[in-house]
Amino acid sequence: MPPFAPERAWFLALVVATAACSDPPPPKPTKVSELAKAAERPTTPSPFRNPDIDTPLPRSEPQLPPAELAATLAAVDESLKIGDTSAAITTLRSCANKVPQSVRCEGELAMLLGKLKRHNAEARYFLDQAINADDPALDDAYYRRFGAAMMSRGLAKEGSVAFERMIARSKPTAADWYLLSEALQGVPEKLPEAAEAAGKAYALDPSHPEWLRTEAILLSQMPDKIAQAITRFEEYKAKIKDPDLQQDTDRRIAELRTIEPAPADTKPPAVTKPAVKQRKQKPAAG
Repeated sequence: MPPFAPERAWFLALVVATAACSDPPPPKPTKVSELAKAAERPTTPSPFRNPDIDTPLPRSEPQLPPAELAATLAAVDESLKIGDTSAAITTLRSCANKVPQSVRCEGELAMLLGKLKRHNAEARYFLDQAINADDPALDDAYYRRFGAAMMSRGLAKEGSVAFERMIARSKPTAADWYLLSEALQGVPEKLPEAAEAAGKAYALDPSHPEWLRTEAILLSQMPDKIAQAITRFEEYKAKIKDPDLQQDTDRRIAELRTIEPAPADTKPPAVTKPAVKQRKQKPAAG
């Protein structure tokens, strides 16, 4: 007996033919202009962002109520006391990038993210947000920590800003001034301020002649401060006994003296013109 009876074969052929006729028509060609318009339509940003290359979206969500924000930051402090940075980061995300800004929240988050791998873009974003704003309620202890965190990452400019705010909020010690000087030394345009901070540190604690040497070295790099640098080096030499340091100081002083500008009130020597020989006049003809 054949596998299909003639009637069954006829029925299958009819089904196949009907299915072929019921296929949907091909889509109409889309105009290029319509594709361009579709590309211009705003799309919903992807929630999946790479923190190493993608910065967070612009701040838009409302900030936590004041009491809840205070409790959140207190919880962060407790997490940091026991070294639970993961919990601290998770907690800080609830108050970071919100409106209005919590400078401390974003500053704490920037310090913690800076220690993580593959979070460069996110850490830099919150660092910029925290350093470009200020909150009078933040104390010198916070900015001391923030400045130290920036210096550990080689960010001298940001560290110097933090230490300047630290000093403005406290009665700075000699060590505080020298900490600021070290940060400012990494910012080329802040060389005068770095020398001044080192000088203030030494003035408060003369038991650190190395701070005086730092001030002298910084002053020697400014053409209009050469004379002052020589004075500082001479003062430093009188306070040390190490022969190698004394020899190095003598060498520096000698080099500076070769480029030391003349005092402003010193007049250049007068130029004496050679005398002009007078010609003997011949007697008039009689």
